Amino acid sequence: MKTRLLFLLPFFVSLFSVDGQILKVDKGYLGIDSSNYFTGMFDIAFALNDRGSTAEEDVVYIGLQNKTDLIYLAEKSATILKTGINYFKIGEGPFVFNGSVHLREVFNRKNRFSPEVYGQAQFDGSRNLDLRALLGGGFRWNVTHPVNTVYLGMGFFNEYEKWDNGEVVENKNLLKLNTYLGVGHEFNNRISISAISYFQSGYDKDIEKLRNRVFASLQLANDVTDKLRLKFTFNYEHDDRPVIPLNRHVFESYVGFEYKFK
Repeated sequence: MKTRLLFLLPFFVSLFSVDGQILKVDKGYLGIDSSNYFTGMFDIAFALNDRGSTAEEDVVYIGLQNKTDLIYLAEKSATILKTGINYFKIGEGPFVFNGSVHLREVFNRKNRFSPEVYGQAQFDGSRNLDLRALLGGGFRWNVTHPVNTVYLGMGFFNEYEKWDNGEVVENKNLLKLNTYLGVGHEFNNRISISAISYFQSGYDKDIEKLRNRVFASLQLANDVTDKLRLKFTFNYEHDDRPVIPLNRHVFESYVGFEYKFK
């Protein structure tokens, strides 16, 4: 419980420690000329997912998601903070929740090729993941520089995981390849679409095989007002060799509102 409470602190700090202009955080902003200010967003959404499913049983959760994205644009670099807390409940059962904190530093943000370093920590009660912590870095290629509506990334990270389902406790520490592809497009002044996909792979000497993970996210957004945006988000994750018995496929869908501070 103490470990999980640590994730709440960055979430509330990110809500109350930001001054200046705050907009929707999107990596497409990294190439703009403006600098020395904060930008970001806060949203709340209704969630539907199957994160609690096992290899033998499908379990669908419903609940709420709170998410905050913040970015500080310096003259040559960008600092990105992403936090999220998800709450789920089945009938009269207890609340189940997961959370994550992601911090990333992008150097030479206005260039076509940008080095980046990052760290992340998360837990997931619905998947019996006590802790996942990673540190890594790599390079980002802004394909459509300077607009940055298409970007690629490649690098490596070291990942530590602790899984505990009450019967089996597993600890893993693997070096993994990390690649991603992101795209974005605005149909008009109000409607936009964005998507990003990740492929991560690491060799596990205990089983003498690769452990591969694929994650993809699609978001459709419609600006209701200058500050309020209606969003639909669909996430999909595939883990080809779960460390403990779990469903290999996970989906998440969210419908909610994003509030943009200015």
